[in-house]
Amino acid sequence: MQGQLYMGIKKTAEGKRTYSTIKQPKAILPRGCKPSCKKNKQTLCDEFTDEDQQIIFDGVWKMDWNQKGVFISSNVDYDKPAEKKTIAEQSRRK
Repeated sequence: MQGQLYMGIKKTAEGKRTYSTIKQPKAILPRGCKPSCKKNKQTLCDEFTDEDQQIIFDGVWKMDWNQKGVFISSNVDYDKPAEKKTIAEQSRRK
Protein backbone atom coordinates (compact mmCIF):
# COMPACT_ATOMS: atom_id res chain seq x y z
CA MET A 1 0.00 0.00 0.00
CA GLN A 2 2.59 2.53 -1.09
CA GLY A 3 2.53 5.46 -3.46
CA GLN A 4 5.45 6.55 -5.59
CA LEU A 5 8.37 8.90 -5.06
CA TYR A 6 7.47 12.46 -5.94
CA MET A 7 9.11 15.86 -6.21
CA GLY A 8 8.41 18.41 -3.47
CA ILE A 9 7.81 22.06 -4.27
CA LYS A 10 9.71 24.88 -2.55
CA LYS A 11 9.53 28.63 -2.98
CA THR A 12 12.67 30.47 -3.94
CA ALA A 13 13.68 33.82 -2.47
CA GLU A 14 12.00 35.49 -5.46
CA GLY A 15 8.73 33.74 -4.67
CA LYS A 16 8.87 31.29 -7.58
CA ARG A 17 7.95 27.67 -7.01
CA THR A 18 10.42 24.99 -8.04
CA TYR A 19 10.50 21.23 -7.78
CA SER A 20 13.47 20.71 -5.54
CA THR A 21 13.46 17.69 -3.26
CA ILE A 22 12.52 14.08 -3.73
CA LYS A 23 9.84 13.07 -1.23
CA GLN A 24 9.27 9.58 0.10
CA PRO A 25 6.17 7.71 -1.09
CA LYS A 26 2.96 8.14 0.84
CA ALA A 27 1.47 5.01 2.39
CA ILE A 28 -1.86 3.90 3.81
CA LEU A 29 -1.68 3.46 7.56
CA PRO A 30 -2.65 0.06 8.96
CA ARG A 31 -6.25 -0.32 10.06
CA GLY A 32 -6.96 -0.14 13.73
CA CYS A 33 -9.39 2.49 14.91
CA LYS A 34 -9.34 3.70 18.47
CA PRO A 35 -12.47 2.99 20.54
CA SER A 36 -13.27 6.72 20.57
CA CYS A 37 -13.11 6.74 16.77
CA LYS A 38 -15.53 3.81 16.50
CA LYS A 39 -18.04 5.59 18.75
CA ASN A 40 -18.06 8.65 16.52
CA LYS A 41 -20.58 8.05 13.73
CA GLN A 42 -18.99 10.67 11.45
CA THR A 43 -15.66 8.86 10.95
CA LEU A 44 -17.07 5.94 8.91
CA CYS A 45 -14.19 3.66 9.95
CA ASP A 46 -15.91 0.44 8.91
CA GLU A 47 -17.48 1.78 5.70
CA PHE A 48 -14.45 1.05 3.50
CA THR A 49 -12.71 -2.27 3.07
CA ASP A 50 -8.95 -2.53 2.57
CA GLU A 51 -9.54 -3.03 -1.15
CA ASP A 52 -11.71 0.11 -1.32
CA GLN A 53 -9.01 2.12 0.43
CA GLN A 54 -6.36 0.84 -1.97
CA ILE A 55 -8.47 1.72 -5.03
CA ILE A 56 -9.07 5.27 -3.75
CA PHE A 57 -5.40 5.68 -2.77
CA ASP A 58 -4.13 4.52 -6.16
CA GLY A 59 -6.67 6.66 -8.01
CA VAL A 60 -5.85 9.84 -6.09
CA TRP A 61 -2.09 9.47 -6.54
CA LYS A 62 -2.49 9.04 -10.31
CA MET A 63 -4.37 12.37 -10.60
CA ASP A 64 -2.76 15.70 -11.39
CA TRP A 65 -3.31 18.71 -9.10
CA ASN A 66 -6.41 19.97 -10.93
CA GLN A 67 -8.05 16.56 -10.82
CA LYS A 68 -7.22 16.24 -7.11
CA GLY A 69 -8.87 19.60 -6.44
CA VAL A 70 -12.05 18.51 -8.23
CA PHE A 71 -12.01 15.16 -6.40
CA ILE A 72 -11.66 16.81 -2.99
CA SER A 73 -14.29 19.49 -3.61
CA SER A 74 -16.77 16.90 -4.87
CA ASN A 75 -16.28 14.69 -1.79
CA VAL A 76 -16.29 17.33 0.95
CA ASP A 77 -19.45 18.86 2.36
CA TYR A 78 -19.29 22.56 3.12
CA ASP A 79 -21.41 23.91 5.97
CA LYS A 80 -21.80 27.61 6.56
CA PRO A 81 -20.77 28.71 10.05
CA ALA A 82 -23.57 29.30 12.55
CA GLU A 83 -22.24 32.77 13.36
CA LYS A 84 -20.16 35.13 11.35
CA LYS A 85 -17.58 36.91 13.45
CA THR A 86 -16.78 40.47 12.45
CA ILE A 87 -14.07 42.81 13.58
CA ALA A 88 -15.50 45.51 15.81
CA GLU A 89 -14.80 49.06 14.68
CA GLN A 90 -14.22 50.26 18.21
CA SER A 91 -13.14 48.17 21.13
CA ARG A 92 -15.68 47.87 23.90
CA ARG A 93 -12.83 47.33 26.31
CA LYS A 94 -11.91 50.26 28.59
